[in-house]
Amino acid sequence: MEALTVQQPRCHLSLPECALFDPTELQITAVTSQSEFVRIGKALSAIDDAFGLWQCDFSLHAIRMWQGKGVELAAAATGLSEFFLKRCARIAEVFPPRRRYPNLNRNHYRVLLPFEQSKLDAWLPTVVDKKRLSARALRALASRS
Repeated sequence: MEALTVQQPRCHLSLPECALFDPTELQITAVTSQSEFVRIGKALSAIDDAFGLWQCDFSLHAIRMWQGKGVELAAAATGLSEFFLKRCARIAEVFPPRRRYPNLNRNHYRVLLPFEQSKLDAWLPTVVDKKRLSARALRALASRS
């Protein structure tokens, strides 16, 4: 009996002028300019904000593909609780990528879940670009509108 080997395509995360990007380490070369350094910082910030939403999309995909078994699979894969993953999936369901803003993270969307979505669609674009708001401040603004 022969073993079948399947090679998966690799996805790469490229940051400018980085010698190494690893889950436990970031090495930046000595020849990195100040402008490249700023670009790296912005890329890292974007990754951090995106990570929570990626968990939400991951959870929603698991549930849509395998229902209850999907939550179990996602929990086993990530080490996160099924309760947390279900909440993440709800965020991804209510706020699909077309309704997301680059400067808002999972926690921002979590605190906005109780609000009427049609009102948020009208109101949110007027406040998200003004400044970086905490989730608490965004919820307070939504409560007043």
